[in-house]
Amino acid sequence: MGTTFMEIYTDWMLPVINDYKLDNLYIANRDVLFKFLQGFLKNGLTDFDCLKPLTYQEIDIFDEETGFTEKQFVFDYELDDDEKKIIAEIAVSKYFKRLIQDVKARMPYMSQREFKKEATAPVMKENDSWYNNLVSEYMEDIANYNMKHIEELPYWKDLV
Repeated sequence: MGTTFMEIYTDWMLPVINDYKLDNLYIANRDVLFKFLQGFLKNGLTDFDCLKPLTYQEIDIFDEETGFTEKQFVFDYELDDDEKKIIAEIAVSKYFKRLIQDVKARMPYMSQREFKKEATAPVMKENDSWYNNLVSEYMEDIANYNMKHIEELPYWKDLV
């Protein structure tokens, strides 16, 4: 059995997301939270050209804490820490992108004067900057991952 989505949620995504809504959802119903995060994780898989296929399947797993069998998504391969980190960083950036898009979509029409007065522009600019930093961070990690495994890359192995 490979790496579970649950492991990526609990060990790699949730520790870096500071959102009271997700914290409350985690307390109220973990399954709903994980179903919500699943969309961001799946959406981000195409952004990472991993050496291992990022294929996954839904399987039944027995939960020893509850005594029930639950369905979980599991990758077909065991991912190393670098791969888990990159996948989590991409998913977190997708989540943050949704948050800032949501704020922009709900902004009422304002004249330029009101926009500056309300100091909304600097906040939106800061959010865009933070999102860009998240993306550049995972892109740097992908580049480091590729350099670490350069001999395994199909398009570089003949040159090394």
